Amino acid sequence: MSLTLLGQANAESPPAEFRDLIEFSKNRSVTIKEIDEKLAPIVWRDTTKDADGLLIVQRKPEFLKIIDEFRQRLAITNHSPGDICDVRTRRIGRLDESINRKSVLLELIEHRTQALVTVWNFQLDGAKIVLFSDFLNSNFDGIRGTLSIAIAKEVPHQTIWKATWIERELQYEVYIHDALATDGRPIMAKADVLEFTMLSARSKCLD
Repeated sequence: MSLTLLGQANAESPPAEFRDLIEFSKNRSVTIKEIDEKLAPIVWRDTTKDADGLLIVQRKPEFLKIIDEFRQRLAITNHSPGDICDVRTRRIGRLDESINRKSVLLELIEHRTQALVTVWNFQLDGAKIVLFSDFLNSNFDGIRGTLSIAIAKEVPHQTIWKATWIERELQYEVYIHDALATDGRPIMAKADVLEFTMLSARSKCLD
Protein backbone atom coordinates (compact mmCIF):
# COMPACT_ATOMS: atom_id res chain seq x y z
CA MET A 1 0.00 0.00 0.00
CA SER A 2 1.24 3.50 -0.66
CA LEU A 3 0.36 7.05 0.17
CA THR A 4 -1.07 7.58 -3.27
CA LEU A 5 -3.74 5.02 -2.34
CA LEU A 6 -3.45 5.44 1.40
CA GLY A 7 -5.24 2.38 2.54
CA GLN A 8 -8.05 1.55 0.16
CA ALA A 9 -10.03 3.07 2.98
CA ASN A 10 -9.40 6.70 2.23
CA ALA A 11 -10.29 8.52 -0.96
CA GLU A 12 -9.11 11.80 0.55
CA SER A 13 -5.67 13.26 -0.10
CA PRO A 14 -3.02 12.21 2.41
CA PRO A 15 -2.89 14.55 5.43
CA ALA A 16 -0.38 17.38 5.40
CA GLU A 17 1.72 15.60 8.03
CA PHE A 18 2.70 13.00 5.44
CA ARG A 19 4.63 15.52 3.34
CA ASP A 20 7.70 15.18 5.52
CA LEU A 21 7.38 11.40 5.37
CA ILE A 22 7.29 11.49 1.58
CA GLU A 23 10.49 13.52 1.53
CA PHE A 24 12.04 11.22 4.12
CA SER A 25 11.27 8.01 2.24
CA LYS A 26 12.61 9.01 -1.19
CA ASN A 27 10.57 6.24 -2.85
CA ARG A 28 11.91 3.58 -0.53
CA SER A 29 9.95 1.27 1.72
CA VAL A 30 9.37 2.43 5.29
CA THR A 31 7.93 0.67 8.31
CA ILE A 32 5.05 1.85 10.42
CA LYS A 33 7.53 2.26 13.31
CA GLU A 34 9.38 4.93 11.32
CA ILE A 35 6.43 7.27 11.20
CA ASP A 36 5.05 9.51 13.88
CA GLU A 37 2.76 7.73 16.35
CA LYS A 38 -0.08 10.12 15.57
CA LEU A 39 0.05 9.13 11.90
CA ALA A 40 -0.02 5.35 12.38
CA PRO A 41 -3.78 5.27 13.09
CA ILE A 42 -4.36 7.08 9.79
CA VAL A 43 -2.36 4.47 7.90
CA TRP A 44 -4.38 1.66 9.51
CA ARG A 45 -7.73 3.45 9.35
CA ASP A 46 -10.47 0.96 8.38
CA THR A 47 -7.76 -1.61 7.56
CA THR A 48 -7.10 -4.94 9.25
CA LYS A 49 -4.88 -7.91 8.49
CA ASP A 50 -6.06 -11.51 8.74
CA ALA A 51 -4.06 -14.52 9.92
CA ASP A 52 -2.72 -15.09 6.40
CA GLY A 53 -1.53 -11.50 6.05
CA LEU A 54 -4.29 -10.44 3.66
CA LEU A 55 -5.34 -6.82 4.12
CA ILE A 56 -9.08 -6.28 4.54
CA VAL A 57 -10.23 -2.72 3.95
CA GLN A 58 -13.60 -1.19 4.74
CA ARG A 59 -14.76 0.96 1.83
CA LYS A 60 -17.85 2.79 0.72
CA PRO A 61 -20.13 0.59 -1.43
CA GLU A 62 -19.40 2.73 -4.50
CA PHE A 63 -15.83 1.46 -4.52
CA LEU A 64 -17.02 -2.08 -5.19
CA LYS A 65 -18.54 -0.81 -8.44
CA ILE A 66 -15.23 0.39 -9.85
CA ILE A 67 -15.24 -2.11 -12.74
CA ASP A 68 -18.92 -1.48 -13.57
CA GLU A 69 -18.31 2.26 -13.54
CA PHE A 70 -15.35 1.81 -15.88
CA ARG A 71 -17.58 -0.07 -18.31
CA GLN A 72 -20.05 2.83 -18.19
CA ARG A 73 -17.24 5.26 -18.97
CA LEU A 74 -16.29 3.13 -21.95
CA ALA A 75 -19.86 3.28 -23.21
CA ILE A 76 -19.92 7.09 -23.34
CA THR A 77 -16.29 7.82 -24.19
CA ASN A 78 -14.24 7.42 -27.31
CA HIS A 79 -11.94 4.60 -26.34
CA SER A 80 -9.68 2.00 -27.85
CA PRO A 81 -11.93 -0.81 -29.14
CA GLY A 82 -11.95 -4.35 -27.88
CA ASP A 83 -9.43 -6.72 -29.36
CA ILE A 84 -7.97 -10.17 -28.75
CA CYS A 85 -4.35 -9.31 -27.98
CA ASP A 86 -3.06 -12.80 -27.25
CA VAL A 87 -4.47 -16.28 -26.71
CA ARG A 88 -5.34 -15.64 -23.07
CA THR A 89 -6.64 -12.07 -22.88
CA ARG A 90 -9.05 -9.81 -24.72
CA ARG A 91 -9.18 -6.05 -24.35
CA ILE A 92 -12.71 -4.87 -23.62
CA GLY A 93 -11.67 -1.23 -23.66
CA ARG A 94 -8.95 1.23 -22.75
CA LEU A 95 -9.00 4.78 -21.43
CA ASP A 96 -5.95 7.00 -21.22
CA GLU A 97 -6.47 9.12 -18.13
CA SER A 98 -3.36 11.15 -18.98
CA ILE A 99 -0.26 10.81 -21.10
CA ASN A 100 1.36 8.84 -18.27
CA ARG A 101 -1.61 6.89 -16.88
CA LYS A 102 -3.81 4.34 -18.67
CA SER A 103 -6.50 1.90 -17.59
CA VAL A 104 -7.48 -1.23 -19.51
CA LEU A 105 -10.38 -3.59 -18.86
CA LEU A 106 -9.46 -7.14 -19.79
CA GLU A 107 -11.30 -10.40 -20.20
CA LEU A 108 -9.24 -13.38 -19.07
CA ILE A 109 -10.56 -15.76 -21.67
CA GLU A 110 -9.90 -19.18 -20.17
CA HIS A 111 -10.82 -18.08 -16.64
CA ARG A 112 -14.06 -16.32 -17.60
CA THR A 113 -13.35 -13.32 -15.43
CA GLN A 114 -12.36 -9.71 -15.93
CA ALA A 115 -9.60 -7.50 -14.56
CA LEU A 116 -9.17 -3.74 -14.56
CA VAL A 117 -5.51 -2.75 -14.88
CA THR A 118 -4.11 0.73 -14.31
CA VAL A 119 -0.50 1.51 -15.17
CA TRP A 120 0.95 4.83 -14.07
CA ASN A 121 4.40 6.22 -14.86
CA PHE A 122 4.57 8.21 -11.64
CA GLN A 123 8.14 9.35 -12.22
CA LEU A 124 7.22 11.20 -15.42
CA ASP A 125 4.42 12.87 -13.47
CA GLY A 126 6.96 13.96 -10.85
CA ALA A 127 5.23 11.97 -8.09
CA LYS A 128 6.75 10.20 -5.11
CA ILE A 129 5.33 7.06 -3.51
CA VAL A 130 5.78 5.85 0.05
CA LEU A 131 5.52 2.10 0.52
CA PHE A 132 4.81 0.68 3.97
CA SER A 133 6.73 -2.51 4.61
CA ASP A 134 3.96 -3.70 6.93
CA PHE A 135 1.61 -3.89 3.93
CA LEU A 136 3.94 -5.67 1.49
CA ASN A 137 2.28 -9.07 1.73
CA SER A 138 2.60 -10.57 -1.77
CA ASN A 139 5.06 -11.29 -4.55
CA PHE A 140 4.50 -10.07 -8.11
CA ASP A 141 7.15 -11.54 -10.42
CA GLY A 142 9.75 -11.16 -7.70
CA ILE A 143 8.60 -7.70 -6.58
CA ARG A 144 7.01 -7.16 -3.19
CA GLY A 145 3.63 -5.50 -3.28
CA THR A 146 0.24 -5.33 -1.63
CA LEU A 147 -2.79 -7.58 -2.07
CA SER A 148 -6.03 -6.58 -0.36
CA ILE A 149 -9.76 -6.99 -0.54
CA ALA A 150 -12.24 -4.17 -0.17
CA ILE A 151 -15.54 -4.79 1.58
CA ALA A 152 -18.56 -2.65 2.43
CA LYS A 153 -21.08 -3.32 5.18
CA GLU A 154 -23.88 -2.23 2.86
CA VAL A 155 -22.89 -4.89 0.28
CA PRO A 156 -22.19 -7.98 2.42
CA HIS A 157 -21.70 -10.53 -0.37
CA GLN A 158 -19.32 -8.72 -2.74
CA THR A 159 -15.68 -7.72 -2.69
CA ILE A 160 -12.95 -6.32 -4.92
CA TRP A 161 -9.43 -7.69 -4.93
CA LYS A 162 -6.77 -5.06 -5.39
CA ALA A 163 -3.12 -5.74 -6.18
CA THR A 164 -0.57 -2.95 -6.36
CA TRP A 165 3.20 -2.84 -6.74
CA ILE A 166 6.01 -0.66 -8.10
CA GLU A 167 8.06 -1.88 -11.04
CA ARG A 168 10.86 0.56 -11.84
CA GLU A 169 9.08 3.81 -12.76
CA LEU A 170 5.64 2.19 -13.10
CA GLN A 171 2.91 1.65 -10.54
CA TYR A 172 0.53 -1.22 -11.30
CA GLU A 173 -2.98 -1.57 -9.91
CA VAL A 174 -5.14 -4.59 -10.75
CA TYR A 175 -8.77 -4.91 -9.65
CA ILE A 176 -10.73 -8.17 -9.82
CA HIS A 177 -14.34 -8.59 -8.68
CA ASP A 178 -15.23 -11.50 -6.40
CA ALA A 179 -18.01 -12.68 -4.10
CA LEU A 180 -17.86 -13.37 -0.38
CA ALA A 181 -18.78 -16.73 1.12
CA THR A 182 -21.05 -17.02 4.14
CA ASP A 183 -17.99 -16.91 6.43
CA GLY A 184 -16.98 -13.56 4.96
CA ARG A 185 -14.02 -14.94 3.02
CA PRO A 186 -13.58 -14.31 -0.71
CA ILE A 187 -14.53 -17.15 -3.06
CA MET A 188 -11.35 -16.94 -5.15
CA ALA A 189 -8.19 -18.43 -3.74
CA LYS A 190 -5.26 -16.07 -3.24
CA ALA A 191 -3.09 -18.16 -5.57
CA ASP A 192 -5.67 -17.81 -8.36
CA VAL A 193 -5.91 -14.06 -7.84
CA LEU A 194 -2.14 -13.71 -8.07
CA GLU A 195 -2.17 -15.75 -11.28
CA PHE A 196 -4.94 -13.60 -12.76
CA THR A 197 -3.12 -10.46 -11.67
CA MET A 198 0.13 -11.29 -13.43
CA LEU A 199 -1.69 -12.59 -16.50
CA SER A 200 -3.38 -9.20 -16.72
CA ALA A 201 -0.27 -7.13 -16.02
CA ARG A 202 1.73 -8.97 -18.69
CA SER A 203 -1.01 -8.94 -21.32
CA LYS A 204 -0.12 -7.54 -24.73
CA CYS A 205 -3.39 -5.63 -24.45
CA LEU A 206 -1.55 -3.08 -22.31
CA ASP A 207 0.78 -2.17 -25.19
